[in-house]
Amino acid sequence: MLGEPRMVVIRHAVVFVFALLLSSHGGESSDVFTVESPSQSIEAAVGEDVDFFCPLTNEVSAEMMEVRWVYPERCSPSVVHIYRNGRDDNLKQDPYFRGRTEILTEDIGKGIVGLRLRNISASDKGTYLCQIQSKATFVQAALQLKVSEFKDPHVSSFYSHFIEGLHPSVELKCTPKGTSFKMDNGMYWSSTPNGIRGKKIRDHTCWFQVCQRNDGNVEITDYKGNYLSLDPHDYRKSIKTVKFRNQPYSQFEVQYENEKVLFKASNGLFLSRIYYLGIEIHTIEAQKNPKDVFSLFDLVSAYA
Repeated sequence: MLGEPRMVVIRHAVVFVFALLLSSHGGESSDVFTVESPSQSIEAAVGEDVDFFCPLTNEVSAEMMEVRWVYPERCSPSVVHIYRNGRDDNLKQDPYFRGRTEILTEDIGKGIVGLRLRNISASDKGTYLCQIQSKATFVQAALQLKVSEFKDPHVSSFYSHFIEGLHPSVELKCTPKGTSFKMDNGMYWSSTPNGIRGKKIRDHTCWFQVCQRNDGNVEITDYKGNYLSLDPHDYRKSIKTVKFRNQPYSQFEVQYENEKVLFKASNGLFLSRIYYLGIEIHTIEAQKNPKDVFSLFDLVSAYA
C-alpha cells in the first residue's frame, strides 16, 4: 500500500517534465501526427486534372516538412513530386510526370497536403503514396486513382491507342514528337520534299507528331513541324508537307483495326502505300476505299 502514492507522484512528475520539455521547445508537440487516408478511390477521366489530398491530424503545418509523392507501380518506384522546406525539389522527378504536377499550398499550413496531376491518361491509374517526413515523424498514406475514358468515342480511341500505347506527352491530345508509322512491307513513313515516301531505315525524317482536334480528327506534323496535307491538285492524291495548315486537306480521320492505325483524308479515301515499279518508290497517297492491307500502319513509339 505504501508504494501506491509514490507511483502516482512519479506519474504526475513525468507528465510535468514532458510538458516542460515541450514548452522549452516552442510548443512543438504538433511534431507528432498521423495522416488520414481517403476511404474511397479518386476517379478521373482521361484528359482531366485530378487533385490528391492527405490531411494531417491536429492541423499540423506541413509547410517546412518534406512531402514526397510516389507512384510505386512504375519502376524504381517513380517519384511524382517532392516538396521540401517550402519549395519544390524535383531533381529526382520521373520524366513521365514532369510538367504535369503541382503542390497545392493554399491550406498546407493547416496540414492539408495536396497534389495536382494534370492531363490524366489511362496509364496513370493505380496507387499513389503520400509520404510526409518531419524531424521526428514519418507518415504515409495510399490513394487509389481510377481512370475512366471519355464518353466521346473519338477522344477515347485516340488516347487509348496513341497516348496510353506510346508514352504520354505533356501536350494535350498529342503524341510525343518522334512517333513513326511502319508500312505493311516494313518500311517507315519518311517526310521528303516530294511527299511521304517509304524508307527502310528509321531516321529523323521518319519522326512525326499526331495532335487531335476538338472534332476528333487529327493533324500530323513531320520532324520540321510541317503539316501533312492532301494535294488537291495532284491526280495521284499524294500527301505532301506544307508549312501552314491547309484546311480541310490537313485534317485526317483516324481509325484503328487489329492494333494498327488508318487515316482517311478529306477526299473520303484512306491513306495507302502505293508502289511505283518503274521508279522503285513507295509513296503514301489517299487512294483507297474500301481500305486494305496497304492502308494499315503500325505505330512505333517515339521511345523505341
